Amino acid sequence: ILARQTTKAKIAIIGTPIVHRDNPVRVAEEIAMLDCVSGGRIISGFVRGTGMEYHSYAANPSYSQERFWEAHDLIIKAWTEPGPFEWEGKHFHLPYVNPWPLPLQKPHPPVWLPGSGSRETVQKAAKLRYPFMMVFAPQWFTKMNYDMYRKAAEENGYEASPKQLAAAIPTYVAETEEQAHRE
Repeated sequence: ILARQTTKAKIAIIGTPIVHRDNPVRVAEEIAMLDCVSGGRIISGFVRGTGMEYHSYAANPSYSQERFWEAHDLIIKAWTEPGPFEWEGKHFHLPYVNPWPLPLQKPHPPVWLPGSGSRETVQKAAKLRYPFMMVFAPQWFTKMNYDMYRKAAEENGYEASPKQLAAAIPTYVAETEEQAHRE
């Protein structure tokens, strides 16, 4: 709906839990399709997910980091390298990968890493020069993570741009401020 009703706005899909998907290529295709439909306006946010998601998916959280990064690498490869190719990883085994469609944006849609303050995620986001988005955290903790990102960016040879630091801030709108607080 957003792709049809807007023409210039970026559309951010912040929160695709790629750890819990059985086939990351399907994620790559879904996001690529949205990128095509929107005329190349998609921003993709990949997350590891929350404890309740691991519980409901009966997933082992001890593999979260490695499964996340393997899924990430497979999605990026599906977006940027022509198929068909084989993927033989620790968590995903795909003998024939030939994604369709490919995204309009080249080399691929922007990737953001939303998180709640995992040091590993913040440092990896800075290393890959991905924007990092703090979610549902107090200001002091958000600032601490932004400072960690800036330091990691320096260690990787660049100065972090303010556009690389985002925050998801829950917002509630009502007729009046009093009503919003009451509701």
